Amino acid sequence: MTRTEIGKALRHHRRQAGLTQAQLGELTGFDPKTISRLETGDRMPSLDALDTFARVLKVQVRDFFTEVKTEQTEDELRAYLLTIICKADKTKLQRLKIAIEKI
Repeated sequence: MTRTEIGKALRHHRRQAGLTQAQLGELTGFDPKTISRLETGDRMPSLDALDTFARVLKVQVRDFFTEVKTEQTEDELRAYLLTIICKADKTKLQRLKIAIEKI
């Protein structure tokens, strides 16, 4: 696990908790700039730091060492769906239309 991957996991769990870097900093005693550096992989957090973050974010320390599946942004979802639509044949487009109308 690289420090960049650990940083991505930290960012993911912070966002899942609905916290800004400043809010996480207040709750953990870390400067928001330090949290930013950890999340971007510029710095590697110590195990003590990961333990502190885990307690505040209500996750396990091991969660920082597993691959995080991040949600796509709204623009990424649009681009993905447009690609699917453009490649679909008429039958698939009709099925997609029916599915969308049910939403």
